Amino acid sequence: MRSRTVVAVISPPSQRMADGGIAPELRHAADGSRQVLRTLLIRGGRDGVFAVDADDPDDLSAAVVTVWSLLHGYTLLELDHLRYLETSLQTDLLTDRVSERLVRSIRLVSPVTGTRSRFPASVGLQAKGP
Repeated sequence: MRSRTVVAVISPPSQRMADGGIAPELRHAADGSRQVLRTLLIRGGRDGVFAVDADDPDDLSAAVVTVWSLLHGYTLLELDHLRYLETSLQTDLLTDRVSERLVRSIRLVSPVTGTRSRFPASVGLQAKGP
């Protein structure tokens, strides 16, 4: 999830519909992004990479909302330049660190295997800590 590959779609008030929803094209983009995230979490949960029970709808939904919320929040901090109140790290470096911390947090113990999750070499992130 390097910053160069993350595309943010922000819904300004002008894109809101009268009923409070978002414009159909933004909803379509959000649904597509959510489905990609859900698929990654399912695969990672079943492979033991993430501590997500892919067969438990509530656990999977909680994981999707957790990751999606962090991405939206981080994107807004970047766009509003508010993250500079906390750090002056370059965007790519900070994005890498935020991504690593997020991935570490969802891979602590696999509900499928009962063991600490691991990263295949292809993911590019190494397990840290005990």
